[in-house]
Amino acid sequence: MRLRLREVTIGLDEGEEQLAARVAQELDIEPACISGLRIVRKAVDARKKTRLRWVYSVEFEVAAGAALLRRQPPHPRLEPVDMDPPLPAPVACRPPHRALVVGMGPAGLFAALRLAACGCAVTVVERGRPVEARARDVHRFWRDGILDPVSNVQFGE
Repeated sequence: MRLRLREVTIGLDEGEEQLAARVAQELDIEPACISGLRIVRKAVDARKKTRLRWVYSVEFEVAAGAALLRRQPPHPRLEPVDMDPPLPAPVACRPPHRALVVGMGPAGLFAALRLAACGCAVTVVERGRPVEARARDVHRFWRDGILDPVSNVQFGE
């Protein structure tokens, strides 16, 4: 069973090879029971300046995963990993299917990519000036408080 454990901490001077041992220690299992450990998140805990620490979320396989989840009291930072189903294969579109995608953010680009993979003719529209000019407009807003209603942080590539 694949599990995720959040907030696993190690010192800045410790290596990531210590993670499996730290996970095993926290879950009270043998390190050899853990396989396929993968880091899914890494951050620095700098709240105490004299004790900086790495904070990880890790995913791993363990044969006794169901038993770990049934423990009483349950471990508050341990959870099963739902394996996301793969995206369905694109369905071919026959011309003249066309699509208009509004916005060139992550969702717009992904939608345009999927539609193009299906054979649709895709047009992507984006509001605002080109990114170089927009960067100047945004900087002017933060510096002087002058808002350009057609080129600001609301519209971005």
